[in-house]
Amino acid sequence: MNQLIRVLHVLTIMNQGGAETMVMNYYRQIDRTKVQFDFLLHREEIGTYEEEISSMGGIIYRLPALTLKTAWKYRQQVYEFLKNHPEYKCIHIHSSGVAYFVAQAAHQLKRKVIIQHSHACARNVIDWTTPIRYICKVATRKYLTHFFSCGKEAAEWLFGKKGARKAVILPNAIDSEKFAYSHDNHLLLKKSFGWENKYVIGNVARFFPPKNHFQLLEIFKATLAIKPNAHLVLVGKKDGYYEELVQRVEVLGLSDYVEFTGARSDIHLLLQAFDVFLFPSLFEGLSVAMIEAQAAGLKIIASENIAKEVSICPDLVEFMSLGEPCKKWAERLISTYHRFDRHDEICISGYDIRKNAVFLQEFYLKALD
Repeated sequence: MNQLIRVLHVLTIMNQGGAETMVMNYYRQIDRTKVQFDFLLHREEIGTYEEEISSMGGIIYRLPALTLKTAWKYRQQVYEFLKNHPEYKCIHIHSSGVAYFVAQAAHQLKRKVIIQHSHACARNVIDWTTPIRYICKVATRKYLTHFFSCGKEAAEWLFGKKGARKAVILPNAIDSEKFAYSHDNHLLLKKSFGWENKYVIGNVARFFPPKNHFQLLEIFKATLAIKPNAHLVLVGKKDGYYEELVQRVEVLGLSDYVEFTGARSDIHLLLQAFDVFLFPSLFEGLSVAMIEAQAAGLKIIASENIAKEVSICPDLVEFMSLGEPCKKWAERLISTYHRFDRHDEICISGYDIRKNAVFLQEFYLKALD
């Protein structure tokens, strides 16, 4: 196939979340004279990546957010959208919430490639929506032509054991050269960010429940009690429960010790300046943020609920139970370690973006040939 193909990626909003960052990492590296990414999103809010998408030739479409009340209407809307856009013969779905309706419509319209991509492993999350989510997960599978996943655990969670065996594991790859650690840069950047003489604990995540920021604050408070120069830096777009989190910081008396940076385009520089990475998520698939932190040589103290496949540099990643006392988390956060460049390990482990982008590009081209 010599002509340009356009792949429709289906997500909620193009902010700096894990799945969105992964898609952008691949989008920047593919040959856009052969494969172009377009996006079907489900929020009116303009996402932080949208300007870059437009600059690279991507087209952004929007449908209303899916709710229980609007499910039937959404089903009709997504069908009409795909019917009116026959150019999209490859549909790559990243949003599990809308996956059933998008995959069903694509199947009815006889689209050649229908991919669902698993980015999470939410085994420990049970609420009133669990039965609905389970039914939709199972029902979606019959409409898919391909299963994609960030890792084996995430594949099994979304596709079941049988489906996971045929899933394409597409690593949450990064531009590892950008994150390569240098001690001189670490010192210079700490100074430039105003963090000299501070022990900087970092976290990069959206402000929504699975990231567990409220327990993170309790852990930080315990850390501050034994390391007075501790400083917490929270990186993420100021939405979700951000306002509630700011209030909690004030209630805990931590306002002078906690810094919210907002969404940033220089994550690689911030990671260089951090001293340790704290990631107590309730669940994750295969965290891009943790891959980047390891590429930057950072020690990571993380929840044991996170898929263990993310531990590329085992000496850097320590998993702990969320049931452990905050003081125990604090003690691990301030433990010493030898920090050095891990670029080669990231490449050897298959998480460097260049080789993986070629694989994904060829997959699309062959699947649509």
